[in-house]
Amino acid sequence: MDAILRALLVAGLALLQAPATPQASMSLTGRVTTGSGFDVPPVRRAKVTLSGRGATRVTDTDTNGVYRFNQLSPGDYRITVQKAGFATLEADASPNPTLNMIRGGAIEGIVTDTSGYPLWNVVVAAWQRPDGEKPKAVAQVRTDDLGHYRLHSLQAGDYTVAVSTDGSFLQRLFMLAGEKRPDGRRVFYPSVPTLEEARFFRVSAGLDTQAIDISFVAPTSPLKDPAAPTPPPSPDATGTARVAGTIVDGTSGKPIPGARLLLLPVDGERLTNWTRSDSQGHFEYRSLQARRYTLRAEADRYVALEFGQKRPGETGRQIQVGEGEDFRADMKLPRANGIEGKVLDEFGDPAPGILVQVAQREYVAGRHRLMPTPARLSPVPTDDKGSYRVSGLGPGDYYVVARSGIYTDQNEVGGFAPTYYPGATDSGGAIPVTVALDADTTGMNFSLGPSKISTISGVMVDAGGSPVSGRGTLWLATPDRLQLMDFNIAHSATTPDGRFELRNVPQGTYTLQGFGPPPPNYHGPMNPSAMPFGWQSVVVGDSDIAGVVLKVEGGRFLRGRIAFDDASVAPPKSDQVRVDTVPVEFDSAPLGGGPPVSVTHDDWTFEVANQSGLRRIMVSFPSSSWAVKKIMLNGLDITDSPVDLRTKDVEGVDVMLTTKVSRIAGTVSDDKGLVSDYTVVIFPTDPTKWFDRSRFVVSARPTQQGRFEKRALPPDDYWAVALPNVVGQEFTDPEFLQQVRSSATAFTLIEGETKALDLKLKKHP
Repeated sequence: MDAILRALLVAGLALLQAPATPQASMSLTGRVTTGSGFDVPPVRRAKVTLSGRGATRVTDTDTNGVYRFNQLSPGDYRITVQKAGFATLEADASPNPTLNMIRGGAIEGIVTDTSGYPLWNVVVAAWQRPDGEKPKAVAQVRTDDLGHYRLHSLQAGDYTVAVSTDGSFLQRLFMLAGEKRPDGRRVFYPSVPTLEEARFFRVSAGLDTQAIDISFVAPTSPLKDPAAPTPPPSPDATGTARVAGTIVDGTSGKPIPGARLLLLPVDGERLTNWTRSDSQGHFEYRSLQARRYTLRAEADRYVALEFGQKRPGETGRQIQVGEGEDFRADMKLPRANGIEGKVLDEFGDPAPGILVQVAQREYVAGRHRLMPTPARLSPVPTDDKGSYRVSGLGPGDYYVVARSGIYTDQNEVGGFAPTYYPGATDSGGAIPVTVALDADTTGMNFSLGPSKISTISGVMVDAGGSPVSGRGTLWLATPDRLQLMDFNIAHSATTPDGRFELRNVPQGTYTLQGFGPPPPNYHGPMNPSAMPFGWQSVVVGDSDIAGVVLKVEGGRFLRGRIAFDDASVAPPKSDQVRVDTVPVEFDSAPLGGGPPVSVTHDDWTFEVANQSGLRRIMVSFPSSSWAVKKIMLNGLDITDSPVDLRTKDVEGVDVMLTTKVSRIAGTVSDDKGLVSDYTVVIFPTDPTKWFDRSRFVVSARPTQQGRFEKRALPPDDYWAVALPNVVGQEFTDPEFLQQVRSSATAFTLIEGETKALDLKLKKHP
């Protein structure tokens, strides 16, 4: 018996020690073409999906139409090939096939209301009626601001079209008290309520079916809710002044119903006061206090303006009312316009599925950058013809950029670098496109810059080296240290076990930033500045990059003490004094995020948590009786210098506040006398102090009495210039300051001094 047991034991050990049989793997390749004949053209950059054995793999065809899947387990698979402009192809996977795609048909038309006005952002769906089957929706798009739609890549067959309200659009409607959200509606071509009444028409392969126009009654604004209680009056509705007016189309003069208006007091508590224009464009504010106000009006498909503005960004005119006074504030809103054109690939063929957006050159965070122009709705990718339209734009200069792959949807087709009109892959070669008032800019066609693409994969780990648990956030961006104008950021996330894969990344040098899941004790909104953070540089070449380990950790601490130079003056409350930091570079510090986690204790020590990168220290407080005198570290003055929080905590910072607060006040006049509406820009004569968020560079607007005032400027030599208006934050731009310095008035300010300035109004450069 012992011999038998010994034999069984030896056999078991032999089985355990025997090398495992390697799992066989295989590759699968094929080619996708279109047309017929001896030399059929390839279908380039088509999305190929391989499904089977419980998994799905995705790749793209190359410029020869070839696709390849490696390291597959033997078994049965299914191939799906998709590209805009072609009908979807499905087939059983087989070795080295040539798959031929058929060009799809398309349906085009215009959706209008009953008066013939084009309807924007309604959903248009193609319903196909297969032989012997019930009709079903197979594709959908949204109308643009011209009411135009195009449904493409359709298989040949019988179709009708349905138009319906976009449910997500209705959910995002801006609602006021006493309003209700309208119900959605749907009609079928040619404007009938049911599918049974719809008219079907034939769509042929490779051909467009045009002029499928539909009239639709679409609810685009909230409705008054008769059942809603009367909203309570605004807390500041205790006066007798009144502001009223009419909002009209700047070109036709027709009233704009449903325009949204916001009245804000300039001084004191800034209570929001929204209202909406009625069917005749009229609006009214009653029971206003005798104060100065700003008034802003916005409406769908129009350029939002403040009262007194002629174009966006300029300084608006403030409204000053006294008790019992009526003020008339009529406004004309210009139509928002668009930029449109075609995007082509390097072979001159249409490039579908490309996201085209616009940006404007702005001075932001220390240098000029191409900042994306906010869009009210998500941009729509190029269609099967490569056509794009970016709408909702006011007059100005815009940079058009086309993105694909990792910048849009990493699981869709890539193969191109971000490309700027007229075809530059370097933002320095971009040429702005000018949008005029009340006119579209058309014909902005350009070709994309091809690029090899790769996949970056790895794992996000915590400070101890373990994979993070939960979903982390990833940002991939052009390195800030390269000092380019690019602002191309790709977003992704980890899987719950910390792993990530970034597909379709063009060749280039990147900064990869990661934000871990919220700490266990964190409560509040998702603020990247409060999350574990890490970064590293990544260079993408000809091949994939695997095994990237991105460590995210809680960051460093900035600690110190606040002191006051005059014990005879009562200090502000400790919870009113806040120490913040601002990054001076965005590689080792996050590209964005909310304010850092900061606390000032009752003993006037402070602590700023979760810090990273090179940062400048900023101190804020509500009292005008105090100002920052200096910030010291180890005997060095760092008031306007960065501290290094990349590798260690910074301890022992001394912040000194002073009661010697400078004050600058004065008036502005032109050849006709005193001016009541202007902007004064004050900046130092030393250009090295024209840096990002410099405490030496400020702007001032007039008070209710027409005078301007600015407090707490540091002692230095300055220039001051009064201008009719300033566009946005241009007064912080060194190029702008260089332009206005020759017309500015010089003065010197010493600590605690009160300086009177009487300035002449100058022309805006």
